[in-house]
Amino acid sequence: MIRSILTLFFMLAIFGMEAQACDCGAPGKPLAELDKSNSVFQGEVLTLDQEKSDSGHARNLVTFKVETSWKGLADHKKMTVRTATNGAACGFVFKKGEKYVVYANLTSKGELSASLCSRTAALKDADEDLRGLGKGTKPGN
Repeated sequence: MIRSILTLFFMLAIFGMEAQACDCGAPGKPLAELDKSNSVFQGEVLTLDQEKSDSGHARNLVTFKVETSWKGLADHKKMTVRTATNGAACGFVFKKGEKYVVYANLTSKGELSASLCSRTAALKDADEDLRGLGKGTKPGN
């Protein structure tokens, strides 16, 4: 009985901390987030890799085939974005072969980063973004 209670408290402590770790509030409307972002594009995930940051934390390295760009690096046909490996650290979970609208910002090292704190979303869930952002440009145009 005591072991069960201790296990329950331990589980609540661990999962409670993780659930509260990412606290960034709701993102603004598409055009407001476009203004705040360094790069906004629609693309398909080509590859998912992991790398260690300078601080030793793992992060996901996501390479996209860019289909449409609204801001930043519009001439690139591929873009690589970094994100934390889990939602507790505000990392966005991307899936290979899926399409997304990505709102990314430059890190202090000049790398693009996306997170749960942005409007980044699966394309199937991004109708408001597509309407708000408008036509955009195709890579290389």
